[in-house]
Amino acid sequence: MSRKVFYSVAQPLNRGGMGSIGWHAARALFRGGRLAAVASAEVGAAGSLRGFARGMPWPARKGLAALNRLGAHHAHDLLFDRWVANQIEKEADFYGWMNMSLASIAACRAGGGRAFVDRGSVEPRLQRKWLRDEYARFGLLLDPMSARGVERMVAEAEAADVVVVPSRLVERSYLEAGHPSEKLRVNPLGVETESFRPSEEARRDRVFRFAFVGQLSIQKGLPDLLSVWTRVAGHGASLALAGTIPALERAHIEPMLRRARRVETLGHCADVPGLLARCDALVLPSAQDGFGLVVLEAMACGLPVLVSDRVGAADCVTEGKNGRVFPFGDDDALADRLQWFFKEPARAAGMREAALETARRHSWEAYGQRLLDLTQ
Repeated sequence: MSRKVFYSVAQPLNRGGMGSIGWHAARALFRGGRLAAVASAEVGAAGSLRGFARGMPWPARKGLAALNRLGAHHAHDLLFDRWVANQIEKEADFYGWMNMSLASIAACRAGGGRAFVDRGSVEPRLQRKWLRDEYARFGLLLDPMSARGVERMVAEAEAADVVVVPSRLVERSYLEAGHPSEKLRVNPLGVETESFRPSEEARRDRVFRFAFVGQLSIQKGLPDLLSVWTRVAGHGASLALAGTIPALERAHIEPMLRRARRVETLGHCADVPGLLARCDALVLPSAQDGFGLVVLEAMACGLPVLVSDRVGAADCVTEGKNGRVFPFGDDDALADRLQWFFKEPARAAGMREAALETARRHSWEAYGQRLLDLTQ
């Protein structure tokens, strides 16, 4: 008989990002009769999992929020982890997220359980190198990841029984870092097709609209995109940017946005499904993205996608069928593929059904079933 699983995620449950991924995972464990409890910083949106949800006490939650506002994310994750570690029952398995699970892994193993840790990005030492290289390329002497955080994530991967990753990109990064293949499991993310669906309204113009959704940042490849876009975009094309600029990058990103042509900067977008449904394709040229959930969200709206090979969701792209992939850092390749969409709008529109079918195959139910299987 399979053991119960104590699931842990430090973000508010079912309120976007990691917290929503965690909610889908815990719901799958619940439906499979495997959920012991789900611990989160805040559980007000737990819904059907309310009876299993364990939220932090109000004073502790306020303290963690203050640490986040101060940018002390390492301390935030450390304190959350210690709170969770004190609640794990003997012989229960543990499933948590990297950088917030080291004490919990130890508590689980001491109680005779197995420890699963989820890593959403490439191996942390490689992630740090890639991002430092990108910042340096644009003259920014920033260290995107603390040495303590990297060491902690390396230790978690070594201590866990299984490391769960969302893409082959992340899997390869761990294999190249020396981790045994038998310790790695790939579980691609899912998409909510009831919220993300194609528009029923007919387009009234011939402008080809690209959407970019995510932080307007160096990590997401925005400087390269803007540079190439200004060079190749004609009057029959537009680019909508939905997202905010990290504070430390504003001095670099804002001048580029002011110089960009045929670009609409939307800021934070409260209606991503509506934005995607009004566009013709998604572009995500990230320097590193362990998966990139917006890729599946765009496909669920019927959009083909253009992504770099450092976006893990490139696993979901069949070249020329539901999107295109280009080598990160190759501006000529990015320019060529952008122009392909402009020059071949009918062929791009013909990718719609393949994109929708890809999204249907990547439901949250399928994600949950794979999670149940790998934790057996």
